[in-house]
Amino acid sequence: MKISVYLYNIYVVLINLIASFSVKISDRARSVMMNGSLFLLSGLFMLRYCSKDIRGFLHYSDYQIAAPVILLLVLLIASIDRKVGLKRSGGFSLLFGTGWWICFVIMVITSFIYPVRGEYLCWGILSITVFPLFMIIWNKRGDYYGFCRLIAVNMVQISYIYLALNLIMSAFITNEFYAEGLDDGFLGIAANPNSNGMIVLPFFTAALYLLLTERKRRFVYLFSMAFSLMLIIISTTRASEAAVIPEVIAAAVLYLRHRDLYRHHRLSAVSLAVIAGAVALSVLAGCILMYFDRTDLNAYAIAEETKETEETEEWTPLVDEMSEAAAVVYGNETLTKLNAVSSGRLLLWLAYTKVLKFTGHGNPRGEVFMGHPNSKWAHNNAIDIWYASGFIAFAGYLIWLLAGWIFVFRSIIAGNSFRKEHLFTVLAFIGYFVEAMLEITIYPTNTGIVFLMYMTLAPVAFSKLSEKTEHH
Repeated sequence: MKISVYLYNIYVVLINLIASFSVKISDRARSVMMNGSLFLLSGLFMLRYCSKDIRGFLHYSDYQIAAPVILLLVLLIASIDRKVGLKRSGGFSLLFGTGWWICFVIMVITSFIYPVRGEYLCWGILSITVFPLFMIIWNKRGDYYGFCRLIAVNMVQISYIYLALNLIMSAFITNEFYAEGLDDGFLGIAANPNSNGMIVLPFFTAALYLLLTERKRRFVYLFSMAFSLMLIIISTTRASEAAVIPEVIAAAVLYLRHRDLYRHHRLSAVSLAVIAGAVALSVLAGCILMYFDRTDLNAYAIAEETKETEETEEWTPLVDEMSEAAAVVYGNETLTKLNAVSSGRLLLWLAYTKVLKFTGHGNPRGEVFMGHPNSKWAHNNAIDIWYASGFIAFAGYLIWLLAGWIFVFRSIIAGNSFRKEHLFTVLAFIGYFVEAMLEITIYPTNTGIVFLMYMTLAPVAFSKLSEKTEHH
């Protein structure tokens, strides 16, 4: 536990260094900095998954990494409005802290040993240096609910911009609004139907949270949640559909379990009926898609088709591993169906697990990829982390995820210790977890739902939060 206190106090020293100049920022300027950075960050998360035409028009690829990091630092400086005292005991919770620092310290170290994806180093550094500062300062400020509300409101604002862009652009790209026809899902201005789901899932999460915790503008939040859910359904993005269902179930359980907290925010029967109907439609759509005859993302075929062309590339295609995985999957009817349902994910997971070593991919010349761009990721965060940074980082990742799940279940059974802002942590964590198991949701400066989860981790990181200031 002493190590936890030492680490905590190191972060406190960093906070106080920043506070030496940030406390001089006026309240008005601080508010502008916070709202502006969160609004622009939310917009960049949307832009990240838009079509290449839109990103190219804005030259987004030129500042894809730098812009979110700069905005994150602006938000951090604006958040530090006071100095923080050192601790003699306490600090970060043992389970979360152990997993967090094992995962990201190893990630940074391995980034210098052999080449990995460039943003892994940035991800590791931010997770070690910046995000713990957010956890500490907003815990000590005592208005964590206000911080969660600020993040959620900016997400909802961007959701309306995204809806407007889809409506406007539909007049110009009607013939391209669906990927390979209606059966393959709504595309809109996103790069692909799955990207559509990645864009709107944080909108849905933020709107659901505000709907249950705010007194005013409920229709604004309800409408944002409804059209976000509609886009998820018609996009046929299974990962986002799978995330929505447990989010709503958790929200309903916590709402009913802690009704005394929401006595001033109780929903009307009409609102509850709309939510229940929307969830029912989502479940129905998911069940239909389980048996829907869609074209499988046959990664084995992709690897075979690119085998000759990839001989000149820097990486080595996983053709042999894909062939072995394909023999297992397509030799079993159940596995074949599961692979189709997962849009080829099962085949990718099996192929990746065949090359995993204790140190990760273990190739000092660089990562070992399949040739097709969509196959350069395992579409599973745990496997991707093991592949890039080794088993120890993977184990650390699982440990802090376990700390998150313990918090989720404690929230359900908690008594007076549960607070309204904890709902946002639960929703963001569940949404992130499901997406992380099925999609490329790696970086908190790239993906909205990952950002929401990272920014609401303080209740998981600390066993006890500071007393809050009520906001209505």
